[in-house]
Amino acid sequence: MKKLFVALTALLIAIPQIQAAITVNLMKPSWSKVNVYAWDASGNPLVGAWPGKTVTTTKSFNGYEWYSVTFAKSVTSANVIFNNGTDQTVNIEGITSTTYYKLDSTSGTEITVTNFYEGTTN
Repeated sequence: MKKLFVALTALLIAIPQIQAAITVNLMKPSWSKVNVYAWDASGNPLVGAWPGKTVTTTKSFNGYEWYSVTFAKSVTSANVIFNNGTDQTVNIEGITSTTYYKLDSTSGTEITVTNFYEGTTN
């Protein structure tokens, strides 16, 4: 029995973990367009140069409309700034799983965001 347990444990350790793609969602603001600028932990852009990619994908979830961007499965951590070409959010850093944000309040020239489902501010 012990040998079987050791063999099964070794097999489970050897199975690679499947990384789910990271999707970052922003509750639809009053902006006429939404861009997302994103970079990885090394500072490499994930969706192009500033101001980033115009987000056209929207979805309904829990009664709200969301702008949504999904990164390649190879991206294990992302940092993002949502902007409309003029106004922008603070840096939202260290995202490692699907998240839902809403615009919160203005802090200087940047807009803070709140993690909609956990209530934490970034």
